[in-house]
Amino acid sequence: MPETITDRKLLAEVVWGFEEEYKIIQQRLVKQTRWTVLIETVFMRESDSKLFLVTWCKAATENQDHDYPNEAVECEAYAETVTKYRKVV
Repeated sequence: MPETITDRKLLAEVVWGFEEEYKIIQQRLVKQTRWTVLIETVFMRESDSKLFLVTWCKAATENQDHDYPNEAVECEAYAETVTKYRKVV
């Protein structure tokens, strides 16, 4: 069964890079609106090298508040092959 982290204060510190036990592996912009930026963050817990995935909303203006996640879910890395095309010269 996948592990979850439900401490909102801890998750807020993790996504900003302030928590020393957790290392951010990747942050990806998922969607941007006028008021918020939806971000997907993958981070690793240093003590056991477990990976976790969390999606949260960063405020896009100074008048908005950040919306931190309720939980992060354990995840795993996988390889994906992408085929791209270019002109023949």
